[in-house]
Amino acid sequence: MKNLLLFFEIMLLSICQGALYAQISATGGIITTDGAYKIHTFSTVGTDTFKVLSGSDAVRYLVVAGGGAGYSGANNGGAGAGGMLDNGDTLYNVSTGNYTIVLGAGGNGSAATRIEKMGGNSVFDTIIAHGGGVPTSGATAYPESNGGSGGGSSGHSNAGCPGPTCIVYPAGLGISGEGNNGGAGRIGSSTTARSGGGGGGAGTVGALGTAGGAGGDGLQSNITGTTIYYAGGGGASHLTNIPSTVSSAGGLGGGGGNNNIVSGLSGTDGLGGGGASGTSAGNGGSGVVIIRYLDGGSANTFAVQASSTKLSFYPNPFDKTLYVNSGTTVNALFRIVNVLGQEVYSQHIIIRGDNTSVAINLPLLANGIYVVFINDTDNSTLLMNTKVVRAGVWD
Repeated sequence: MKNLLLFFEIMLLSICQGALYAQISATGGIITTDGAYKIHTFSTVGTDTFKVLSGSDAVRYLVVAGGGAGYSGANNGGAGAGGMLDNGDTLYNVSTGNYTIVLGAGGNGSAATRIEKMGGNSVFDTIIAHGGGVPTSGATAYPESNGGSGGGSSGHSNAGCPGPTCIVYPAGLGISGEGNNGGAGRIGSSTTARSGGGGGGAGTVGALGTAGGAGGDGLQSNITGTTIYYAGGGGASHLTNIPSTVSSAGGLGGGGGNNNIVSGLSGTDGLGGGGASGTSAGNGGSGVVIIRYLDGGSANTFAVQASSTKLSFYPNPFDKTLYVNSGTTVNALFRIVNVLGQEVYSQHIIIRGDNTSVAINLPLLANGIYVVFINDTDNSTLLMNTKVVRAGVWD
């Protein structure tokens, strides 16, 4: 019975891999490659289209909204970073058709209204990352202070602190799964060194005004093949009696920083960082949308870049073990990655070149599509890359 199930599972995946995981051809954005993966980067503010011309496949996405802008003046909080959504291990299937892309702008630091200071939303199809919030103002929590990550609250003097009449101004709220809340400003007397709270980042809450109001850090993503921080919160502005050596750093991921009450720095475009507050307000950084998917090859073909090496492997589909053979001696690194580009297994192999196959016993892998890479040991030459199908029932 188990063998019968294995037979039908292999047949089903062999038939369906072309229909469900066929190589796609797509246009839109700036197109680059990372090994066997194609990457579309949308970095121009406004509306665009990711167009799948043919095929269907699972893609990874990163959607980052625009960061909020800071306020001008001393003792204000920093702006929140744009929301950040990276699907990571969660596959998102696309097929032939048009997919809407919206790239959110950063908030305008010189704008007169809070709504203009908010970061713009970024969109990929049905996926929406929300713009960063602006710093709060006084004791009122404005809706515009909430966003992908929330803005920090202002610091102030309050004779009732510490005590039952002490009021901590509320910071903006972040959206769960996209970002974090802003930090609270410091309360004290008119001569107490204090600052606003830092803007929230995708990774951490904005710092409290007691610590200089640094922006919250963003989160890392390796979707482009390089690990980068995105969506850091903006730094707060200080009261004038804080030493100039104290800084309100922007959060990792493009958050704008501040030093004493100098002009607030803007968030970094393309990272969705929040702007800093200062004598003049920093703008929010614009967002980004990035789409990554497996490109090239089929389940039964491979590319050999080293013409003197004759590599082959079997079976495909496989269950537990893959066998690699070569007509010449090969000293190489075997790697297998999933459709999101995440390595699931690697092993150093030596093939004698005498028609003796090397057995590679793999860990328990989920059924589906993978890619095998075989490089020489210094990783400078790609000897083989090919799609493979894991289909089977383990004992």
